[in-house]
Amino acid sequence: MFDPLLEALPAFRPMREAFVDKWAGNAHNHFDAPGDLPEYLLLGDLGRWLIDLLNAGNLEEVRLALAVVERWLLEGDHYVKEAATIGFIETLQNNIEDDDTRKHFFDLLGPEGQHWWKKLDRFWTNGEHLVDERKLPADKQATWTIDQAVNIPLWRAGRTPNGADD
Repeated sequence: MFDPLLEALPAFRPMREAFVDKWAGNAHNHFDAPGDLPEYLLLGDLGRWLIDLLNAGNLEEVRLALAVVERWLLEGDHYVKEAATIGFIETLQNNIEDDDTRKHFFDLLGPEGQHWWKKLDRFWTNGEHLVDERKLPADKQATWTIDQAVNIPLWRAGRTPNGADD
């Protein structure tokens, strides 16, 4: 997952190497395979680092990194796509402190990154599920929400907790 990023952004390599050294030899690493690492943590570090780069005016490095994120979203397996969305984009949203920087990052994302940025916004504001409805048949493309009182998904298209036929 990180090879394309390291190729595009060699300055990230020391952060990646320190992360691997820390976690690969960690006696408390409870992951299934020897190479399994908590990559979400590194994606969080990447997001915060890119915020600092953008704020320092290093626009080209941020563009290169976001181009790789776009590839992850378009070409990655399920884990990579989820990690790019939850581990990276959500980290950006949670760590950007001003609207101008937020807009700048959004504008630098590719179309797929912008799609998932908006989905995350709708998840946190409306309870919309993080489902890629574009992959569903047209008649199934409804937007999901969560009713906080009963904590079950409800279709916005007319279903209610009392009438749900799950």
